[in-house]
Amino acid sequence: MKKQLLLFALLIALPIVALAQGMTWQEATLIENGKTIKCEISKDTPDEWFKLEVPDDGVVEFSVTPESGIWLNRIELNWKDGDNMSRRSYTSPSAVADTKELTVADAGKGTYYLHIHCNSGSGQYDLTYTYTPSKYRNDNSDNDEGGKGDLLTDGATVQGHLGYRDASNYTDTEDWYWIEVPQDGRVEFNITPEPDCKLWLNQLSIWRKDGDSMTKLKTVSPGATIDTKTISLDGLGKGRYYLCIHNNGGQGGYDLTYNYTPCSYPNDPEPNDKAEEATPIRDGQTLTAHLGYTDGNGVRDAEDWFKVDGHPIMITINYEQIKDGQTLYIDKMYLAKKTGDEMKIINGTFSPGTNVTYSLRFENLDENGEYYIYLRSKSGAN
Repeated sequence: MKKQLLLFALLIALPIVALAQGMTWQEATLIENGKTIKCEISKDTPDEWFKLEVPDDGVVEFSVTPESGIWLNRIELNWKDGDNMSRRSYTSPSAVADTKELTVADAGKGTYYLHIHCNSGSGQYDLTYTYTPSKYRNDNSDNDEGGKGDLLTDGATVQGHLGYRDASNYTDTEDWYWIEVPQDGRVEFNITPEPDCKLWLNQLSIWRKDGDSMTKLKTVSPGATIDTKTISLDGLGKGRYYLCIHNNGGQGGYDLTYNYTPCSYPNDPEPNDKAEEATPIRDGQTLTAHLGYTDGNGVRDAEDWFKVDGHPIMITINYEQIKDGQTLYIDKMYLAKKTGDEMKIINGTFSPGTNVTYSLRFENLDENGEYYIYLRSKSGAN
């Protein structure tokens, strides 16, 4: 009988096993992803704090199940703002003792603090914390400003995130990338948002860098749909260019594909933008050339000079615009004779405009003359 009484006394002296929680954010207890812990709370010690580390963009979820008689009237996720706590998201459950849930779908990387407040009652509750990372690989974190970001290569597809708000309360609203265009051609970018996400990619734009400033070359506004968004630009010459993807709301991942298409016709030797740099052309020769392409420094190839080989007495110029880009507008074409340092136009200036073909014929020329063919583009690139 004495042994039985002693055993009973030992059993009732055992304390309730529960995690020791912090009553202030400075004393917050670290909680791990996927773990369920049992905690104690009461109206006399109503505040309990927990700390969690989010490794990258994703969804954080908290599930709190109290015993009957406990009213947990506030569950909130906070971020550290200097020496203070700022609320990120919260829920105010009713007094019913069922499971309370708090979900933050746009949680970025960082340290957060979960605060649970008891309005009445005392007892235990179960707390489960779950972190679900984005299914998409993240982009370079240092790509939120023009002139920064990752290099895109022709034909490659990369992934990125937008819209997530990190533990410093900074929301990632822009991603920048850069490309190197090797020669005259066209670029195209296709951005496909993550299915079922809420990204609103309201602006896609292509830029070039002019010194310390950025110059916008083209913008499209796709809207809030989740289909593939496309931005393309013809008439780009050799150089470095930048893509900006701007998000107006929501969060999620995306696929980005970059394609470069060179002009399929050979270029004329550059530079040949003035008479002393003119490209030689001989009798019967057909030359393929480009005009109108603007390079990464903002310099547009608007003029081409060609020097006629030999000393002809008759010259026929046959011009044909080969459709491989934008419609080219030729506002000046002429034949000029150079005598010493003087350049004299023969029979005036002609303007083919946007005509696909154009011919000029010059007869009875001075066989001792040195002749040059000049073309100038007002707009377009081809």
